[in-house]
Amino acid sequence: MRIEGYKVARDIRPDPKATRDSTSGLLEIKFVENPSQGDAPPTLNVDSIIRHGENKQVWVPLDPDQSDDVLEKALKEGRIGKLKAEILWFADKPRFIRYRPKIRRV
Repeated sequence: MRIEGYKVARDIRPDPKATRDSTSGLLEIKFVENPSQGDAPPTLNVDSIIRHGENKQVWVPLDPDQSDDVLEKALKEGRIGKLKAEILWFADKPRFIRYRPKIRRV
C-alpha cells in the first residue's frame, strides 16, 4: 500500500512542519514500522506491505497547538479528512486499486 496523502477537514490544522505535495496539496502521512522504544524515535515509511488481517499504525501530522476540543468535536462528527492511497493486491491475478476513504474515528 502506498499512501498518496491526506487532506484535512476545514476545522483541522495540519502541522506547519508537515510535508505537502506542491501539485495536489495533499499532506504526507506515514506508516509506523517500528514503534518508538525508549528514547529512539519510531521508523516512519511512506510505503508498506500489509498482510491480510494485519493492522498498521500511521502518523498523521496535525498541528500540535490545535486545541483538543476542536479535535474531539471533529472526531465526534466524523469530519477529520480524506485519505488517498494506492493498493496493489497480490493474488493469483494482482490488481491495482485507488482507495479514498474518509478518515474517521476507529
